[in-house]
Amino acid sequence: MEELQPKAPVLMVRPDYRIGISCRQWKLIDTFVHHPEQFDTVTFDMEPTCRIYDIHHGF
Repeated sequence: MEELQPKAPVLMVRPDYRIGISCRQWKLIDTFVHHPEQFDTVTFDMEPTCRIYDIHHGF
C-alpha cells in the first residue's frame, strides 16, 4: 500500500541502554544524514550488545 510508505527514508536506532548511542551508530547516523539514498526506505539498527539483554524496545 503506497499510502503507508514514508515520504523520506527513515532510520531507527536502538542503542544499548547502558552506553547510549555507540560510535558505530553515530557514524551510521552521519552517513544517513549525508547520503540517505544509500539506505532502504526504513532501516532499523540495533546495537549488537542489546541482544544480550531482553528489554523493551520503546515502540
